[in-house]
Amino acid sequence: MTLLPPTFSFSQSSLQAYEDCPRRFWLAYVEQLPWPAVEASPVQEHEAVMRQGERFHRLVQRAEIGIAPAEVAAGLEPPLSGWFDAYLAHHPDDLPDAAREIERVLSIPFRLDDAATPQTTFRLAAKYDLIAVEPGGRAVIVDWKTSKRRADVSTLRHRLQSIVYPYVL
Repeated sequence: MTLLPPTFSFSQSSLQAYEDCPRRFWLAYVEQLPWPAVEASPVQEHEAVMRQGERFHRLVQRAEIGIAPAEVAAGLEPPLSGWFDAYLAHHPDDLPDAAREIERVLSIPFRLDDAATPQTTFRLAAKYDLIAVEPGGRAVIVDWKTSKRRADVSTLRHRLQSIVYPYVL
């Protein structure tokens, strides 16, 4: 059995994969086999959706650093145009503004104490879309979602992302 390499870094995605299916975690994150497998879903569609999500995040990043929304939105086609319109329409106006970090990766030591990995310290990483901080330290974490279906609040609260992100911060 392959052990986790000492340089392994856990993320909310890898932990969620483990919670959903330990075998999928092992194949994707330890054996580093491509996932989803060709038999599991249409690869091209999955890759296209991933590229659109990455492009949307870059658009929002440009808007958040102060580039005029009209300039950012110029020439966008669906679904990106709709997503960007929704971002503009629903952007929280009351975000703290003492400090803002856009597309920031933070990590902390993460220790496992079990028989398979005796007293091994890994990293626990989180990639934040936006962190807005006010004087005194209160922070708001914003994560842009581009999935086809809107997740209900209860589901989002119980996803590991909602646990890992504040923990790392």
